[in-house]
Amino acid sequence: MAEQEQFDRLLSELLSENGDIRKKAEATLENIQPLNKATFLVSAFTNVNLPTECRQMGAVLFRRQIFSSFEKFWPELPNNVQERWKGELLSAVQKEQIALVRRRMCDVVAELARNLIDDYGTQGWPEVLQFLFTCGSSNEIAHKESALYLINYFPGIFGNRQSHYLEVIRQMLMQSLAAANTVPIRMMAARAAVSFLISQEDATVTQRMGGDFLPGILQAIVECAKLQDDDSLLKSFIELEENCPKMLRPRLEDVLSLALEIAKNTDLEDSWRQLGLEMLVTLSEVAPAMLRKFPRFLPMIMNEMLAMMLDIEEDPEWSLSDEIDDDDMTDDQRHNAVAGESALDRFACGVGGKTMLPYIIEQIPQFLQNQSWQHRHAALMAISAVGEGCHKQMETVLEQVVDAVLPFLQDQHPRVRYAACNALGQMATDFAPIFEKKFHNKLVQKGTKLVLEQMVTTLAAIADTAEEKFTNYYDTFMPNLKFIMQNATSKELRLLRGKTIECISLIGLAVGTQKFMQDANDVMQLLLKSQTDANDMEDDDPQMSYMISAWARMCKLLGPSFQQYLPVVMGPLLKTASMKPGIAFLDADDAKNMTEEEGWHFVNVGEQHTFGVNTAGLEDKATACQMLVCYARELKEGFADYAEQVVKIMVPNLTFYYEDNILSTKKVPSRNRCWNRIAVLKRFTAAESLPLLLECAKIKGEQYLVQMWAYIYPPLLKAIQTEPEVDILEQHMESFSKCVEFLGRGCLDDAKMQDVAKALNEMMDTHFKRQNERHEQRKDEDYDEDVEENLQDEDDDDVKLLSKVSDVIHSVLGTQAETALPMFETLLPNIIRLLPQDRPWTDRQWGLCIFDDLIEFTGAHAFKYKDYFLAPLHQYVCDNRPEVRQAAAYGFGMLGKYGGPDFAPACSGGIEQLSAVVASPQSRSEENINATENAISAIGKILQHHGGRLSVNVDEVLQRWFSWLPVWEDREECGQVFGFVCDLIEGNNAVILGPNNSNLPMVLAVFAETFIKEGLKEDGKYCVGAP
Repeated sequence: MAEQEQFDRLLSELLSENGDIRKKAEATLENIQPLNKATFLVSAFTNVNLPTECRQMGAVLFRRQIFSSFEKFWPELPNNVQERWKGELLSAVQKEQIALVRRRMCDVVAELARNLIDDYGTQGWPEVLQFLFTCGSSNEIAHKESALYLINYFPGIFGNRQSHYLEVIRQMLMQSLAAANTVPIRMMAARAAVSFLISQEDATVTQRMGGDFLPGILQAIVECAKLQDDDSLLKSFIELEENCPKMLRPRLEDVLSLALEIAKNTDLEDSWRQLGLEMLVTLSEVAPAMLRKFPRFLPMIMNEMLAMMLDIEEDPEWSLSDEIDDDDMTDDQRHNAVAGESALDRFACGVGGKTMLPYIIEQIPQFLQNQSWQHRHAALMAISAVGEGCHKQMETVLEQVVDAVLPFLQDQHPRVRYAACNALGQMATDFAPIFEKKFHNKLVQKGTKLVLEQMVTTLAAIADTAEEKFTNYYDTFMPNLKFIMQNATSKELRLLRGKTIECISLIGLAVGTQKFMQDANDVMQLLLKSQTDANDMEDDDPQMSYMISAWARMCKLLGPSFQQYLPVVMGPLLKTASMKPGIAFLDADDAKNMTEEEGWHFVNVGEQHTFGVNTAGLEDKATACQMLVCYARELKEGFADYAEQVVKIMVPNLTFYYEDNILSTKKVPSRNRCWNRIAVLKRFTAAESLPLLLECAKIKGEQYLVQMWAYIYPPLLKAIQTEPEVDILEQHMESFSKCVEFLGRGCLDDAKMQDVAKALNEMMDTHFKRQNERHEQRKDEDYDEDVEENLQDEDDDDVKLLSKVSDVIHSVLGTQAETALPMFETLLPNIIRLLPQDRPWTDRQWGLCIFDDLIEFTGAHAFKYKDYFLAPLHQYVCDNRPEVRQAAAYGFGMLGKYGGPDFAPACSGGIEQLSAVVASPQSRSEENINATENAISAIGKILQHHGGRLSVNVDEVLQRWFSWLPVWEDREECGQVFGFVCDLIEGNNAVILGPNNSNLPMVLAVFAETFIKEGLKEDGKYCVGAP
């Protein structure tokens, strides 16, 4: 008893306003053994005689202990204690009169119920379900609210018995949604219904029950907005939109009307209005086709976004400031403007340019002509915002847009001028390099530092994409930029100086080494001085990230001679690249205490859990990693001394922030995706670096490479198996292929090759599954042209991944040869699935390419698999698609060159088909020429390596073959073809040379034409004549 009383006092000390007392209490609590702590906590929060705050704290701490340390204490409790505690918990909830304490107790019950479900879905606490149903049917408001609260907190509480109780659950929620004169019950019922729907894996359950629940949920949102005391329901509904958009379709008009009503209601707090806007934007992202079926709402939605962008007040001091005031971003009016701009950006990306641009073209000119500076500012910021989403359509009217923006660089209002600069800079990024090439004359013709910073940034963007075309302006800008770099040394000019450093280095890359060398020494000395002074820089000095990037660009310009500067630049670079941004998996209460700390972003994972990332310095870290890649690529063995240190930085970044899909794009609010974009960039950079680092380390010896590869291989393969972003996955696979090709035979043992086969089989299974899903989506009621465009983009992504699968197989077969055949046999069933006539032509193309590699790299060993590829080669060499014909023709060439005697009959049978490809009309057209030249080359290889074994008139075929020359388009095949011609000439072949060498002028003419068309270089670069 005395110990319990002491613990109860400890709870009150945890709530003390005195920081020292509180910290001492926290330390004491931390030192209590988990089992004892749990016992004290249960006794505390069930003790009605303790102060309310202490009981709440006790319940919160016990829930946290269950969440974080369940396995450390619960199994240690005797069974009778476990049963007693469970009974006491349920009884306490039923009897508790204080609402806040009761809810905290419900949190404990729900968390315990979550942890008592076993791996098979069996709820190990059946009494909690009976308790839930009893409370749910009770006439006591507190009891009913507790039941609903439990479902909202943990909708999976029913475990594998959910289907049995489904109708009971439905009735309970329906009755509660319709409860008369009890607003709290309707609110909690709506939240519980939303959580239950989101948790369902069976789409039919969601659709059926959602139709029943939705009217009540929407009505609860209306009441919720009127009260404005808790926005949890509105946030939950947005999550429902993300997860179950199809469920909303029957009531979508009601949903859109309600969201617009909330967004437009100026009597509501801005945060509520922005949530209304978020409802609309989320739908545009997760169900754009469905939203487009309700066209009358689209102008109203876009009007509201622009209206919010107008919600920005005059601030006379803004134009006098040389810094962007971060406080501006938290001001209500300014925040509305930012929210409207962000919504417009996301909405354009969601619904697409075909829908968005006509509205923009109609509205923006009116805004630009308005006397109100807010309208002009909003119009220019809107142009910046929609460029990405309307890219394809806006590109056709880019000149009109630029001409419309340029006059506002001279606008009387400074914020409008700034918005004009911002619009031009954003377009320079979104439409590069077309923008710079078309409009640099219009753009590069004394303002405040803030405007100068933006102009320097814009100039850098122009130089970056205009490249050598910027040379004419180099002498105009470079002296002024060097002046700024040399003299902008005061603290308030740090950002300007940093952007100037960036601009100078980008201009140097644009104009090239020869032009830049006249200023290179001065710039290097300024950079060296800045780097020397870096130790005195503050941690948040913006110059550092610009300097890191600038050094890398100087490395590209100076090449190997840059190695001498590595000792100066690598210290700060490695320090930045090694930074470890904070991550935390927290319960909701802990997260609330961190939301105000700079740099933290949170993603809700369920009702009570949150995943947090501290992004402070994350962008600098990503930039530093990119620069390390640049050094490795440019300096090669000159970078060897840093290879080991860098590889230990890069490898962990392969799976940077996406484990368990916690940070998948779907779950991360778009307005906070900047850090997600940076994480993606880091994973891309990490993969890109690995083959380069291996190449750098080659000078260290073979054993060093073996150890480095042993460190790289497992995480790289894991990244290939788990990476969610297509572009990054492509880079991972490309990196793997390059590593294998660089390391060569022996880098993959049998176990590793089977691991690779497993990963590739999973990818091909996914490939076929996604094809079937697209087929079903084309049958959907919301299918339209924009959906088809998205499906085509998805198909393009899948084809790219399939090509990377082929590349990995190519690299493994190319280096491991016949030792890779067990791996190949594991893959064979899925490879065969690519080849039937009813598969997309891209499947057939890459399926053939894989078999081409098998033949090329395993030679006669491929004969074992002839029944799988010979028929497709014969069938597809005359396919309608030139890409498929080319793959089949190349395969025949590999049979000729590497297949061995057993394939001679197949090669004989292929000659006539290959000849038909060459002789067909339009065979030399741009579309067909590669396939045709591969067919010509294939016949040459067959004649060269199987001549005496063919069942055809070889001389007749050879004469016909030579009449098809020259070839010039496919450089690799040119070398093969003319290498054979050279062999024939050296052997005095009568067919080629003719009687008394009468064909010699024709032979010379063929060679001359090939040189003219650059099929062969004068130095013989492409005339390899490889055996």
